[in-house]
Amino acid sequence: MGADSDVRGIVDEAHQAAVSQALDYLSEHAGYTRKQVKEPAGKRLVVEKLAGISGVKYEHRTSRAGDPHVHSHVLLANKQLCRDGKVRTLDGVSLYHEARAAGMVYQATVREILSQKLGVEFGDVVNGCAEIVGLDDPELIASYSTRAREIDQWQADNGLETRAAYERIAQKITRRTKDTDTPLEELEIEWARAEHGAQVREFVAGLEPKNEADARESSEDFLPKPSQILAEVAAERSTFTRADVAEIVAELIRPGAISPEDMTVTVEGLVDAALAAHGTWSVTPEKSRELDSTQREGSQKYTTVEVVDEVERGVDMATARVERGVTAESIQPVEGELSPAQADAMRAVVGSDYLASVVVAPAGAGKTSSLKSAHHAWNMAGKHVIGLAPTGKAADVMVGENVADESMTIARAFVGTDDLIPEHTAVKLGWNRDTVVVVDEAGMVSNPDTIRVLETATAAGARVVFVGDPEQYSAVKARSGLLATLSHELPDAVELREVFRQRDAGEREASKWLRGGEEADVSRAAEWYMQNKRLHAGSVTAMMDDALAGWRDDTAAGKQSLLVAATRDQVTALNAAAQKIRAERGEINPEHRLGLSDGLTAGVGDVILTRRNDAKLVTSNGDVVRNGQRWVVDSIGKDGSITARRCDDDLATVTLNRDYLDKHTQLGYAATGHSSQGATVDVARVVAGVGNLDKSSVYVPMTRGREGNFLYIAETQPGDTETGHGQVSQIIRRESDEYARDLLVSAGMREQGDKTPQALFGQAKQDWELTKLVNQPSQTDTDNPFFGTDMGEYMRSFAAKREARFADFHARAQANNADEVPEPESGNEYSVTPSNDAVERIDAEIERVVLLQLGAGAK
Repeated sequence: MGADSDVRGIVDEAHQAAVSQALDYLSEHAGYTRKQVKEPAGKRLVVEKLAGISGVKYEHRTSRAGDPHVHSHVLLANKQLCRDGKVRTLDGVSLYHEARAAGMVYQATVREILSQKLGVEFGDVVNGCAEIVGLDDPELIASYSTRAREIDQWQADNGLETRAAYERIAQKITRRTKDTDTPLEELEIEWARAEHGAQVREFVAGLEPKNEADARESSEDFLPKPSQILAEVAAERSTFTRADVAEIVAELIRPGAISPEDMTVTVEGLVDAALAAHGTWSVTPEKSRELDSTQREGSQKYTTVEVVDEVERGVDMATARVERGVTAESIQPVEGELSPAQADAMRAVVGSDYLASVVVAPAGAGKTSSLKSAHHAWNMAGKHVIGLAPTGKAADVMVGENVADESMTIARAFVGTDDLIPEHTAVKLGWNRDTVVVVDEAGMVSNPDTIRVLETATAAGARVVFVGDPEQYSAVKARSGLLATLSHELPDAVELREVFRQRDAGEREASKWLRGGEEADVSRAAEWYMQNKRLHAGSVTAMMDDALAGWRDDTAAGKQSLLVAATRDQVTALNAAAQKIRAERGEINPEHRLGLSDGLTAGVGDVILTRRNDAKLVTSNGDVVRNGQRWVVDSIGKDGSITARRCDDDLATVTLNRDYLDKHTQLGYAATGHSSQGATVDVARVVAGVGNLDKSSVYVPMTRGREGNFLYIAETQPGDTETGHGQVSQIIRRESDEYARDLLVSAGMREQGDKTPQALFGQAKQDWELTKLVNQPSQTDTDNPFFGTDMGEYMRSFAAKREARFADFHARAQANNADEVPEPESGNEYSVTPSNDAVERIDAEIERVVLLQLGAGAK
């Protein structure tokens, strides 16, 4: 911090070199524009590669709050010079896709230079970033980046205008005008006098700048091998792009051996080697995109043969024939409790003779009510139902709602079984032929965990029922997508198509259109939301302010309203503002308050959110405290503890100790989209940034509310009003309903969730055939780019197995004189039409006890 000019110079050098490497990467992989070309059939939109990207860079040494923070603002021109001499708009899709990889290149370059020239060591790389060992004390970091400053930086990053409205958003936090008058020397003196200044000075004094030649070591031990790269990227995604591989490569490069100016070249070479390695398969061949010139570099997807084999193994186990123990014909629904289609669906699940069943359950489709009936039927047949879920909160609901006899998280179920064979795991878990395992929220379960459940069930002779929605969130940082593939491969997979949750019939339809993802359906959904005043668009400040205003009115009317935001910083700002509104109403005690882990405080009457499962914290009715649960603070103890009652159960109270409050709690008026999955409230108000929007991130939070769901789409403004970076302009269309509608249509057609290579191949092949039909109908089958590839040849046998499986199911169904027999080439999807009485009961949240009577035919 100024004590050693040589050290400061090296840090500056590292930053400048890293920015240069990151921009080189972006220029190569994100430099695209779009233009129209004339063809005999008319004009066609194509994507064209730019020769480079132009922009302007501003250098800074401090944060807005005056903390030490070397950084650059790089403003890319919206209009770029093309190869033909014309100026066109920079393609934002490509830029967004490659931005994270460019950031990883930046971080890797910084680590490389500081390691070589200062000898510093770095801790583990997490999400591309690593802390310097010796400067990684959380208290030290916090002292130079307090929560107030973090929110200030969040505000700056998102282009918030300085105006009175922000006071309602950030409570006591006010946006600082950047200090450009105080000399750097004076700031350095202030930093040195800070609480941890001596610790930093001592660390810097111990650094010894090195000669580059002395620092260089053999690169063999510092560069990742293709097998390691592929294992890392496949651990996070079933299918991946070149940019995904680049991110992993930059994370894996150990500092100390690469010339910094060669970082981008090194990353590129390692990426190429990984993609060319044996066992790497292209799911969407390069030639398959030639007919569609709107396709960008990031549209080509890859996988590994290990992932392909894993999915096929899962399908083979799930579709194995087993003794079901319950005949479908013996089950009759009690009139009035379930719709006929729901009863049909559950009859198919309980009566299936496959090892696994799949119930695709869109948001609000009444899966809990349906599964209660299956649970009762299994119990009557002497079966024991075990519930598994990816989260403790979801697992608890399964027992609480009478879906299972016992439940736990998947992680807890398989703890201590890593070294056991499936047969021994089954014995340890107590699974046998009389066990039925119901896996809820199965779309969020990773493929390896799904395989583990299937392997154990196979060894035990148990049955498995996967329940979830492939169109909602995937597993976090773990390859997934197997639920969707199983629903396609199992002949008797069922889908509950009717939505119950929303009281407005039009909104129920709109949610289904949004979930479908096809352009026509998404457009219909967006039109409905616009016509019914559910869509808003504008700057971040305006959208957060409007969402808060709506939340204020909702809660004043006695409604349960939930704010949803894309990032934790936005959630924190919304929580602070919502708390202020409640304090002004006198609904919370402003006197005695305790700090939470989000940097805010809570008093009696506040709503808080617990962020970690803790088996040691047990409620008055015996439940364990779970991540994602919301609580109302009833009292504050002298020892700094809090006594709270759960929002969804007044009888469940718990005392949260000081340590838990400090580490694992936040205010609970707002939540991220992932945290909101599974919640049901009266009204949901969703603030989403354009860059974060895709189908699942809109569909999930926009189906939380019974009475209404509102979307506030926030666009960051170009430039920075307080530093003069760029020219900030207001565009009226950004505030229009029509503009919001168009943004929603674009987001609803964008899918970022993980898919298995089998599913992605089928979709890509279908898209290619449609494009071929439109553009080049005269092409022959020998021109098919999918023919002859590793993935293409594999899919021939995979598809043949599916055809045989469906033909066998069709033949057996006909032999059994089934009333409804699905065609061999399609799954069996049940369309659910609920009665008015059923809708009213669900809307009123009256627990329904659903009984299915078991006849004499049960075994």
